[in-house]
Order: sequence, then C-alpha cells, then structure tokens
Amino acid sequence: MKKDRRLSIFTPRYYALFPFFESIAQNLVKAAELLKELLNNKDPEKNTEIINRISELEKTGNNTARETYSLLNSLFIIPFDREDINKLVNRAVDVLDSINRVGNIVHFSKSFEKLPVYNEIAGVIYLGSYEIGKCLMYLKDANSSKDKIMKGCANLNQLDKKASEIFDSGLAALFTTRKEIAELSKEKQLFETLHRCMNDVGSVAESFETILIKIS
Repeated sequence: MKKDRRLSIFTPRYYALFPFFESIAQNLVKAAELLKELLNNKDPEKNTEIINRISELEKTGNNTARETYSLLNSLFIIPFDREDINKLVNRAVDVLDSINRVGNIVHFSKSFEKLPVYNEIAGVIYLGSYEIGKCLMYLKDANSSKDKIMKGCANLNQLDKKASEIFDSGLAALFTTRKEIAELSKEKQLFETLHRCMNDVGSVAESFETILIKIS
C-alpha cells in the first residue's frame, strides 16, 4: 500500500469541503473587487465587460454551492453542524447574487449618474467580502482559529455599522437633489440593492458566530 493511500484512510472525508469554501471565498472577493471597479468606471464598454465577469463569477459560485451541498449530503462525519454549513454557504452565495444584481441594474440603467457614495458603499462591501473570505479559509482549522474568526466577525459588524451610516447620509442627499422621477427611481433601486448586499454580508457573520458557539 502506498504511503499516500495509507494516509488517505486516516484523513477525514469532510476535508474535501474546504476547497469548496476556498473557491467560494475567492469568487466572492473577486466579485466585490469588480463591483468597486464597476461603480467607479465611466466607460460603457468596460462596464459591459465587468458586468459579464461578475455574472460568470456568480454562476461559478452557485455551481460550487451545489457541489458543496452534494458532497455535504454524502458525508456521515462533518466538522460542523450540517444545517449551519448549509446556511453559511447559502449566505455567502447570497452576497455574490446581490453583487450580480447590482451589475444588472447598472447594465439596464446606463444613463444614471454614478455618485461618489456608491464607491464608498462598494468599498465597504469589498472589505466585508474580504473578511468573509478569510474566515472561510480559517474554517479548515476552526478550533485553532477561533480568535481569528471572532475578530473577523467583529470587523464585519463594524463594517455593517459603517455601511448604515453611509446609506443614511447617501439616501438623504439623493432626495435633496433635483432629478427626474425616473432617474430617482433607478438611484433608489441601486441603493436598495447595495443595502441588501451589505445585509447579506452581515448574515454571513451570524453564520460564523453560530458555528463558533457550537464548537466552543
């Protein structure tokens, strides 16, 4: 029997979950990075390219999630509660979905002005996605990385508060400007979708916290 074969006998099969977590983390961070680029870019052709790339990442994320569920359902021994893993994966992919919805709004609303506040919000979403990505990677050795995951959750909660402040001031400023109703409607839709995206980020933090409580 070869050495790697002998080692595989003693390696828990649930370790196969972690590459999926890594893939979701990478897709999420990249999509959030593209979101920042999209809301700062003024070239329509470049916008289309960015939106298409976000869409591909969202599809890849959904496919990875389905593969994760399939593997999870085939395992008898798992590192965390099965329902908690499902929720975590779902919520991480929800962030990807929300980023993709922002891309769709920009695609179908080419004429509205990209306000500086959008860059602020996208920056917070990127930082939140980056924290999620790090915490997903820490799950491979969750017991030894509990402090790091707890710090990541604390950072996510702080980012959520910062986003709320940006949303409040940004929305107030939006409705004090003189714009056509149709344009205001587009702006409001974009604001609401960005807000939902940040809410999804906060939900992922809740999933990490639940997992930490159960392994403590």
